[in-house]
Amino acid sequence: PTQKQLKQAGHFFSRHAPKLLYSSSTFRNVPRGNVPEVAFLGRSNVGKSSLLNKLMGKEICHTSKNPGRTRTMNFFAVGGEDEQGNPGRIAVLDMPGYGYKSRTEWGEEIMKYLTGRR
Repeated sequence: PTQKQLKQAGHFFSRHAPKLLYSSSTFRNVPRGNVPEVAFLGRSNVGKSSLLNKLMGKEICHTSKNPGRTRTMNFFAVGGEDEQGNPGRIAVLDMPGYGYKSRTEWGEEIMKYLTGRR
């Protein structure tokens, strides 16, 4: 990215404080939003929550040195309210990790989310 793009991204993430919209341990409890969703998912204990905290400029995601600490799908409104009154311009998701210290049902719920949000 160019310096201008980095500055715009920094402004986007820092201009309005991120807001926790909801957390859910199962896909069936996840309401459909009106804004694009960006899901951060990957192996357990690779720093997904830490990366999101850095991007959003606020310690909003729980972090730990122990794998498997994120146990729910956590949705955050980012970018401030849009013209239609949505609480964020995008929804950023902090997802549970897979692999070491994860649970089979987390992987199943993540797959339901990914296939259900096409």
